[in-house]
Amino acid sequence: MTDIKLINGDCVEESKNIPDSTVDLVLTDPPYLIGASSIGKPSRVGSWADWMNVTHFYKSWFEQAKRILKDTGYLVSFCNWRSMPVITKTLADLGLSITSVLVWDKQCLGTGPKKALRPRYELAVFVGMKDAVIPNRSLSDIWQCKRVAPQNRATDHPAEKPVELFKKLICETTTENALVVDMFTGSGTAAVACRETGRNFIGFELDPHWYNAALNRLKQEPE
Repeated sequence: MTDIKLINGDCVEESKNIPDSTVDLVLTDPPYLIGASSIGKPSRVGSWADWMNVTHFYKSWFEQAKRILKDTGYLVSFCNWRSMPVITKTLADLGLSITSVLVWDKQCLGTGPKKALRPRYELAVFVGMKDAVIPNRSLSDIWQCKRVAPQNRATDHPAEKPVELFKKLICETTTENALVVDMFTGSGTAAVACRETGRNFIGFELDPHWYNAALNRLKQEPE
């Protein structure tokens, strides 16, 4: 019987209660902070200075992820092309580096401005600790998995990820009864995936709405 635990609170503060080197996988889908501006001027949104200020957000929980992960563990964080430079710099500041970048092919076109290509993918960075290993040596860095259509979402979360995608991520990086931590639980997809794959789970969610949505989802879906 797996232990699935959801905590309503700030991931940085709450994760301090997790002992050092006890977690097998930190798997999370943080806010991408698209359009974030530190100076309040819409014309400057997306400037390099603003993106460098965002590194403080990533550093706050990357530090905790590094502390709680075992030497064999992985940090896997979803992102997009805008946030990749920020993540790369933040990890370097912490003495970490990206091991792989997973391209998730959502098998459908998203929306975008007329001057841009229509997006079909998202990214996930893999950061392996010093003794981390991917056992499946035939595993590619491009995975196809259909996005969750709005009418099929388990909650009203706009960025809900497919359970099958999370299950694959979990199974390719951990073994049964491993401990998985999600810093930004959102709709609870990682929690569902852990329960279905026999992994233990701790998830943090600051927003009471999404915390309750994830709790209700776990109650409604069969174990």
